[in-house]
Amino acid sequence: MECINKMYERFKDIVVKVFTSKFLYLAISIISIIVYYYNLLVNNIKKLKIKNYDYYVWFIIIIGLLIIASIIIYYILKHTDLKLYKKYFLVAIILSSFYVFTPPMFTQSDETFHYIRAYQIADGHLISKYDSKGRGTDKLPKSIKTTIFDDKDKYPEYRTYADTDKALGIKLDKNVKSKTYIHCASYVFLDYIPAVIGMKVGMLLNLSPYVIGVLGRLTNMIICTLIFALGLKRLPYAKKTMMLLLLCPVVLAYTSSISADTVINSVSFLFVATILMHIKTKKKLCIKDYIELILMIIIISVCKTTYLPLIGLIILLPKENFDSTKKRILSIVLLIILGLASSITWMKVGGISIASEVGNHNFIETIVIYFNKLINTIFNEGLSYIQNIFAGDYFYQRQVTPAGILPIIYLFIFIFSYLTEDANVKIEKFYKVAAGLIGTLIFLLIMYALYAAAQKNKTMFIYGVQGRYFIPIMWLAPIFINKQILKLKNTNVFFVASVLINISIILTIYVSFIG
Repeated sequence: MECINKMYERFKDIVVKVFTSKFLYLAISIISIIVYYYNLLVNNIKKLKIKNYDYYVWFIIIIGLLIIASIIIYYILKHTDLKLYKKYFLVAIILSSFYVFTPPMFTQSDETFHYIRAYQIADGHLISKYDSKGRGTDKLPKSIKTTIFDDKDKYPEYRTYADTDKALGIKLDKNVKSKTYIHCASYVFLDYIPAVIGMKVGMLLNLSPYVIGVLGRLTNMIICTLIFALGLKRLPYAKKTMMLLLLCPVVLAYTSSISADTVINSVSFLFVATILMHIKTKKKLCIKDYIELILMIIIISVCKTTYLPLIGLIILLPKENFDSTKKRILSIVLLIILGLASSITWMKVGGISIASEVGNHNFIETIVIYFNKLINTIFNEGLSYIQNIFAGDYFYQRQVTPAGILPIIYLFIFIFSYLTEDANVKIEKFYKVAAGLIGTLIFLLIMYALYAAAQKNKTMFIYGVQGRYFIPIMWLAPIFINKQILKLKNTNVFFVASVLINISIILTIYVSFIG
């Protein structure tokens, strides 16, 4: 009888340990996700009447890799003593690798145009030539066009894994060139430096245009993730919440593509983190600090004019960062002038002109029409923009539509993480007001740029707006943290949820591009 009781108690202990194990619930969640997406895969294959069983094999391979990745990430988050920015870097690299290799090349939003511009830069042409109609032009290898477009000139964002197999067989022929329109001709070459490094390696090795693109994705991801990690290291508070934002699917996916957004996103985050670091430490700026600020301001100013107001954050630098009040004022003024001069210079060199695209209206009429359209757009599409920031409809806009609940869940875990953060720092109201004004101005400039570009559209809405454009505004979130509202001992649950959502998105991508 005593033996039976011991066995019972032992069994009871095992059951309790199993059902109280966090790893168990993680495993159940992953299994549920696998079952759901397997059924989705089967239904998609039946619908498309595909008889290629390789898709099932690759599904198993991806699942296996995701499980291994999940175990490694769980260990990194739970059992290592690494600093948070190092944890972020490892987790981001693991997840981002799936975003590099799972979606076919050229399928990310506007990736085709950015690939062509990046190739042009890698080929040594930093600035585009323009034809009589003001279109950027260059002569690029004809094999690139053949790789990007099929015989039916199908838009690349509609392409499938079957198209990828064909594209992989096309070799790079540098000698046979054709006239190519550079749709992103006005984008400064700094936008593409991380991607260009990988693409240049591929060009030197004479790899196929497709593989050259994948290498561009890879180096872009690695370099920009390093910049994000450096920013997270410098951020004096709200590290966990911002790490959660950095791990959201949209940020990871665009960082893992050839895009003009990756550099501006990463550098702007580093800039905000650096400003907050100086405010927190109150140490005097040295030559190294000035050089860093100058470089970041130049990059932000020339990469996208709409984010130019972000450099206004330097007015938040306290007097303790300078030798005197006079030097503070002089430094801030000169840095702002540098940003404005850099932006204006590239606008002239790159051929950017927004004002010329607003039609025949006078200034007052233009502003009235703009704000009318702006209000209509906000009321009709505002909520979708918030959704798009985390993984909405414009996520691989042509084929991939994640389950609507996923971005909503991510939004809520971000909010809850935000509420559990304890800044442990007194943030002056002036800082919050300034940050609010800067964020609002950036928003208005983004909307105006899209309004100006679509003047021919006579509807009362601003078209072409994507939530991802507002990501740099999100970097201002730490400035608005006051004190801890909710207390939660284990905040790793937020990161586990983030990983599960990313796994769901990755499987959505795979299933979507089958056909």
